[in-house]
Amino acid sequence: MLEGLLEASRQIFPTHFGRVEGHACLRRNPNVFDSLRHGVLRNRPVRVCSTRSIAILSTTTLVMVIYAPLGWAPLKLTNEQGFEWECYMTQTALAEPALFYVRLVFGGGVLVQLDTIPLAYTGYLHAKSVRAIQEALQDPKRATSDANIIAVGRLALYEHLFGDRRAARNIHRPAQRRMIGLRGGMKDLTVPDFLRPMMRGCDVLMAVGSDNVLFLEDDNVPNLSVRETFGAAAHWAPHEMPDIRRKINVSDLVNDEDE
Repeated sequence: MLEGLLEASRQIFPTHFGRVEGHACLRRNPNVFDSLRHGVLRNRPVRVCSTRSIAILSTTTLVMVIYAPLGWAPLKLTNEQGFEWECYMTQTALAEPALFYVRLVFGGGVLVQLDTIPLAYTGYLHAKSVRAIQEALQDPKRATSDANIIAVGRLALYEHLFGDRRAARNIHRPAQRRMIGLRGGMKDLTVPDFLRPMMRGCDVLMAVGSDNVLFLEDDNVPNLSVRETFGAAAHWAPHEMPDIRRKINVSDLVNDEDE
């Protein structure tokens, strides 16, 4: 299924399959939903049974194939490593509704930023995300699971980049820290090694962007450098960077490069 999805995406976006011009590609292909409806999967028409299925396929394709690779080069990730990360996130989301809806609303936020879909679409997905997280919190087996912790953190990032920064700062980020604390700390999460630095990198981005403190502890796993963190952010959230550049010390970037 994944190979078929990637092949369909290559045929829909044949020239820009990669990490370089994803945003420009989407701007030149605004009818993403229609393109996927009529896309080709293994040289046969893709038959999608509902608008909801089209939306899910479109957003998943956007995140995995167009949006995510934009930040891989600054993070020194190969295509194989990048897709390993995205496959883990997708597989985990398919097992946890909270992360599933949060990934959809995050992808929707990117599409809204690119003027590709109406803002109203993300309102529905945001409500579903919050409800799914609340339901997971009522289940002892899911309340502090890796998937739900990731979902809360990703919802915080969505709010910071595309929604209500106060909600990210005052609700979601503190909630994620409490959930991690209940698990015994970052070191006791069973996520792949590459995910912890990414979680802390997002924490740094949100802290700088909202003039706030860091919420996630350092568990001695190598962190992303300043250059890596904000280099990836420049590709994933270019609208965020003018404010970031005004706040971050130039000396931090220079010293980071020297190291």
